[in-house]
Amino acid sequence: MTLACPSISRFAPGSAEDDAGTDLVGSPALPRTDAAEERIIALMIAVAAALYFLGSWFRYSTFRAGALDLGVWDQAMYLISIGQRPRSTILGIHMLADHASYALYLIAQLYRIFPTVIWLFLIQGGSIAGAAWPLWRLAREAGIARPMARAIVTAYLLYPVVATAALGDFYPESLAVPALLSAILCAHRRRPIRFIFWVVVGLSTKEAMAITFGAAALYLATLERRRAYALAALTLSLAWYVIATQFIIPHFGEGHPSSLRYFSYLGATQGQIIRTILLKPWVPIERLASWPAIIYPLAIFAPVLWGLSRRSLIPLLCAVPCLAINLISAKPEFRNPFLHYSWPVIPLIFLAVIATVSQHGGWFHRGRSVVVWSAALALIGLAARGYEATSRQVGDAATVDEKRRAVEMIDDQGGVLATSQTAPHLSERTVIQFVYDPTDPVFKMPTDDRIDWVLLDLQEESVRNAGAFGSEVLQKYESALDFRETYHSGALYLFHRIGPPR
Repeated sequence: MTLACPSISRFAPGSAEDDAGTDLVGSPALPRTDAAEERIIALMIAVAAALYFLGSWFRYSTFRAGALDLGVWDQAMYLISIGQRPRSTILGIHMLADHASYALYLIAQLYRIFPTVIWLFLIQGGSIAGAAWPLWRLAREAGIARPMARAIVTAYLLYPVVATAALGDFYPESLAVPALLSAILCAHRRRPIRFIFWVVVGLSTKEAMAITFGAAALYLATLERRRAYALAALTLSLAWYVIATQFIIPHFGEGHPSSLRYFSYLGATQGQIIRTILLKPWVPIERLASWPAIIYPLAIFAPVLWGLSRRSLIPLLCAVPCLAINLISAKPEFRNPFLHYSWPVIPLIFLAVIATVSQHGGWFHRGRSVVVWSAALALIGLAARGYEATSRQVGDAATVDEKRRAVEMIDDQGGVLATSQTAPHLSERTVIQFVYDPTDPVFKMPTDDRIDWVLLDLQEESVRNAGAFGSEVLQKYESALDFRETYHSGALYLFHRIGPPR
């Protein structure tokens, strides 16, 4: 049996007549402009971006965002904007040691205009929603009719990993989602300079993105028949991955545990991990036999099952590396279908949908059916994500007004020791840390002489997870002669330094 995966290059952009008779595929002879439809898609994107932003802002303003990763990145952007090295006092490392995300230097320029975490919400919401534009262009240029192309965009905007982006913190790899789709579009249109630009943007967000962009070379070489573009993407990806993992991260890491710790059961180095996978495949396979590893791919593909078929094989093969990393990781969050770890597979999954629909495949041949299916699953996903987020909140923790009152009392740029959910409101300073589990090797506590304010909510999750350490911190500052309690309400305490460090 021959697997028929169509190339977008076989089709031209859509026409005004392509709505007649079917929602699926339009006429092969189509003009290049579609102004009315462009306005509709732009409006959809704008509304989605606004909703994502408002969701992020609401979560932040009600003290549900966390020091990881919002506070970490907010501090890094702030430090760069004032001319300092982006050394996180939460992680105790230069931020290039985290994931070699050099995109932070570009984002930080916005903080020079005005330092505010709002920039991060705008970038993340705008990027995730904005990826729908090149997706729509790719669908239309594959010959898919207006209603079905619009339905694919709707399915993307309602895709659980996308729709719940507003319920997470900030992650630079949000930029990689539109970057990969834009790179594919530029390759299809034979625009090499723009193609290179988008590949570089995507790689700038995280060293692991090199794996996804490198895998996408298979799609470019086969379905798009753009072998030169495929070679360029593969070369840039391999080169950046080597530079990032062998030079940048070790140099700035200064012994800090790398992301390889999530695969330590396979080996201590990349070489050992690869050898274990090749020579002892039963080791990772045992992890794949667990229920979370079985449910995860089902949750990822269920929202678009209507648009997958054997015609989707090549794009789905390109998604395998990212999915495999998430599946074999020892960190359970990698297999949470609502978190950002699955963002890299989104463009490839929807390229698979386009490949199927453009050849009259899939379950639905009407856009309305796709929208109903997507909306129903989105509501289920949002309810599940909301329940998960709410279940971690402590009912008797300090109220939002109490926390705001305490935060407003910290009116200088002194070093702050806070909790995970209050830290992002105080992270635009040179020293910020939260009370964490002292057995975690990732974090480092600043020295006592760098702490000027201590804000504790003993009922917050991060403090409770710290166990006895949280109570020890409270006792330490209650008895410290150089600190004074300036605010206390229930389990919420605020201390301020009144004298020189002892």
